[in-house]
Amino acid sequence: MPIVIQSRGVDETVWICEVRRRSRVHAVLTARAKAQITGRIYRLVDERGVELERVQSRPGRSGSKLASEVDGSVIE
Repeated sequence: MPIVIQSRGVDETVWICEVRRRSRVHAVLTARAKAQITGRIYRLVDERGVELERVQSRPGRSGSKLASEVDGSVIE
């Protein structure tokens, strides 16, 4: 089932279609990476238009500062 990745800025109301992925796993990984880099909010939408998941970077993180979380602690 194809998954559409859409994005919008924090102050925007309109979702923009960006890219499609064949699986939800690939879509989530792509959306997480894009959110960390751009700071935008991303959502995954199925072929019927149903929102499956939202992804956004954590507040206080800039595009140049990527972080990973392991066991609740942040590694930068």
